[in-house]
Amino acid sequence: SDVCSSDLGLRCERHGALVFTGVSHHVRQGDRTVVRSVSGSGKTTLLEVLAGLRRPAEGDVLWSEDVANATAAMFSMDLPFAQHSTLREVVSDTALLAALQLEELANRELRTLSGGQQQRALLAIAVAHPAPLILLDEPTSALDEANAMRVIDVINSSAKTFVMATHDPRLLAIATDELVLG
Repeated sequence: SDVCSSDLGLRCERHGALVFTGVSHHVRQGDRTVVRSVSGSGKTTLLEVLAGLRRPAEGDVLWSEDVANATAAMFSMDLPFAQHSTLREVVSDTALLAALQLEELANRELRTLSGGQQQRALLAIAVAHPAPLILLDEPTSALDEANAMRVIDVINSSAKTFVMATHDPRLLAIATDELVLG
């Protein structure tokens, strides 16, 4: 079944300028949808609209009845909401932490982790989040090959529904669906 759709054709503007128009797409439960296009074409804006953080200039995001009143959770590659928390305080799934090679770092405050460690920690937080739809903005962008593959493996093995803005062809390889903007 569909988790959400934008049947009405989304049109989004940023600072009065058209970012994209005519986007219509269905996201089904369990999908790994990759949103791709050139930089500056609205990938992040689309994720913000799906998360309810930005209103489209035209069109609407429609949720299916079985996830009525649900929201999508958007995770971009920073952690302003949990800087003084330890990873263990926000993620209790030890198998998830192990899959991302974060178990030894679980008792450190997130603000003390390196950028790549924070990026993997953010994915752990996203996968552990209860929202039916997880939105990821460039989840592998700053990771080395081994850590990018860990992130991709966790996304691929999760039962969650993902929409991911990315330029990474490795994420395209695990995608069940693709949305190209522009």
